[in-house]
Amino acid sequence: MAGASRGPAAVPPLPALMRAVAQERYGGPEVLRVIDAPLPEAGPGEVLVRVIAAGVDRGVWHLMTGTPVGVRLGIGLRAPRERVRGREVAGEVVAVGPGVTAFAIGDRVFGAGHASFAEFTRARVDRLAGIPAGVAWEQAAASATSGTTALQAVRLLGLTAAGDPADSVPAAASKSLLPDAAGRRVLVTGAAGGVGSLAVHLLRSAGAHVIGAASPARLEFARTLCDEVVETGGEYGEARLRALAPVDGLVSTSGIRSYRMLCSLLADGGTAVLVGAEGGRGLLGGFERQLLAPLLGSRDGRRLRALTSVETPELLADLGRLLADGRLRVPIHGEYALDATADALRDLQEGRVTGKAIIRIGAEADAADRSPRA
Repeated sequence: MAGASRGPAAVPPLPALMRAVAQERYGGPEVLRVIDAPLPEAGPGEVLVRVIAAGVDRGVWHLMTGTPVGVRLGIGLRAPRERVRGREVAGEVVAVGPGVTAFAIGDRVFGAGHASFAEFTRARVDRLAGIPAGVAWEQAAASATSGTTALQAVRLLGLTAAGDPADSVPAAASKSLLPDAAGRRVLVTGAAGGVGSLAVHLLRSAGAHVIGAASPARLEFARTLCDEVVETGGEYGEARLRALAPVDGLVSTSGIRSYRMLCSLLADGGTAVLVGAEGGRGLLGGFERQLLAPLLGSRDGRRLRALTSVETPELLADLGRLLADGRLRVPIHGEYALDATADALRDLQEGRVTGKAIIRIGAEADAADRSPRA
């Protein structure tokens, strides 16, 4: 069953209503309310998941606030069409829609839900994978979106071990979960954030020497993850970054807006992967960086790669294996109750969250599934 770890097949009768975090208008955390909402139904190619834990990611903030304004063209001009927030999810399948054979009632799954800040959410089966035995609910939930993004970023760097040709990836390495990055220096900006901290873990597991860039308030946390750190911001922030050059790879989740600056940090043949658009302004809020990167392609032998991540069963299954064998460990900032979801998003935006925050919703089915928190 798609690698899913099987739970008990019997499920208690489902309620007609569920508690969910919803909003009627765009705004900050103050617009969120816990409501009683109708239980969703699993449609064709979908399952209904009883939510145990849900991850908090930057995408939720953008959908809640309707920023950058350009996103409203797709989610609702004056108010969000989807009232309930949340995406990352880990939980138990309690119902399957027509045509679903990949999962069955009782399976433990993680991935992207339709609206996961709720007691139940529906999810497409092509956005889910099974949770391996021994992987904790919160680790699975926290890695669903941020982890797939970080894993794709690490792979897009195209790293090979120092001494190997930069444009040659051995067949065995191309089929492995992580590249062989031994001896390579990689800079990760936003290293204390959700995607950044996971990218650091994956790169170090791949053998890279990782330099983490972080704000003064998060520098000490970044120091616990990285081989070395550099403080961003302030009068000399850019100079401190330039002093690191050249690096073999760069995962840019925040802070560096200039293509020229990105390329100046890279060694010949190096790659910068652009993730997200935090810190931008205007209609696109920084997403123009993603749009323009493919047009530039490469500059002076240095490559720019824009990443728009999508959760797939294959990526999620790879993440599950990395979590199970210890090569990925999600640093959990803290767990919040469903009633405190607004506090979690406020803490995220104000920079108090390091690593990942979790919304804990349902009770654990089996205490043996729990593993120590990061």
